[in-house]
Amino acid sequence: LRTMWEADSPPDSVRAQHILLAFPDQATQAQVDSVAEFAAQLKARAAAGESFEALAGQYSEDAGSAVQGGDIGFFSLGVMVPSFEEAAFSLAVGEVSDPVLSSLGLHVIKVTDRKAPTFEAARNSYRDSIVLRRLLEANSAFLAGVDQEAEIEVAAEAVDVMRELAMN
Repeated sequence: LRTMWEADSPPDSVRAQHILLAFPDQATQAQVDSVAEFAAQLKARAAAGESFEALAGQYSEDAGSAVQGGDIGFFSLGVMVPSFEEAAFSLAVGEVSDPVLSSLGLHVIKVTDRKAPTFEAARNSYRDSIVLRRLLEANSAFLAGVDQEAEIEVAAEAVDVMRELAMN
């Protein structure tokens, strides 16, 4: 396990704060531009040294994190929406992002900490993930072999039958 870990260790996790600015429902281009301009202003204010916590508390539309100064805690890859993750993982600690578009709106992100998991702390979950990956690979190989040996053909109506069974 340690050899596998050292060859391909999991990525760092980051701790971040964010300010979410949502777009109004059925926003016009002028409204979208206005929100984008305001997000850029907030980024500039934070980068100039104004308290990110205060800005998030005052302006963020993420009620859950706004009361905590925008803090969303530590997260690893695969947890947040891709555009948010890409921006957060590209930042150095203390750096503030340009506005980042997601399905929720525009985010201004500040990374406050970064940590690499240690083998000792992640040993059990890492072992479980390796076992699961190998089981899935073995299962796929087995099913591929069965399919080839049995020369299974799927009847055209089988998809509809399976869909109906799944619905019931």
